[in-house]
Amino acid sequence: RLNRPVNRQSYVTVVKALPTLLKSFCYDWPQRYLTTDLSTMPEDNRLPIADLYLSEEKIGLLNSNLPTSGANYVKGGILKYDSSTYKVQLHYRGDLWYHWGTEQKSWRVKFKKGELINGMRRVNIINPGPDMISDHATYLMAAEAGVLAPQSQMVQFRLNEKNFGVMHWCDQINEDFLRWN
Repeated sequence: RLNRPVNRQSYVTVVKALPTLLKSFCYDWPQRYLTTDLSTMPEDNRLPIADLYLSEEKIGLLNSNLPTSGANYVKGGILKYDSSTYKVQLHYRGDLWYHWGTEQKSWRVKFKKGELINGMRRVNIINPGPDMISDHATYLMAAEAGVLAPQSQMVQFRLNEKNFGVMHWCDQINEDFLRWN
């Protein structure tokens, strides 16, 4: 993946400083910034937008007997991303309560065979937890160093037109991930 040599000293410096920076950022950054509507930002600074549409009936199925019910895929979802629209299956993602126990959920989205986004058939849209920024930063540094790492980015997430702020969009590590890398 790399087209240039890796400056090892730069990575060592960043890795040593990262825990302190991330702790400050993740734990001291007010939650209101994670749920702010970013559509008012200048166009060149905006995050990509992921719009998910799912009927109330399907959401009710996912919520019917949590956490067990949230692990079952439901059909009938629509994801709009990067000026494309996809029919998707989805379920809640994650074992910890902050992924499925609050109004803002983490999602695993599965696209139809042959409909890939940057080689991904399954994508995780993850609720901002304490490790959101550190996971994203780690994946970016690993990719820059030439290590296999999931594709990762922050997105502005909306469910049925309701804004849920910044969420972490990343690859599902599975066979598709290995094929792409």
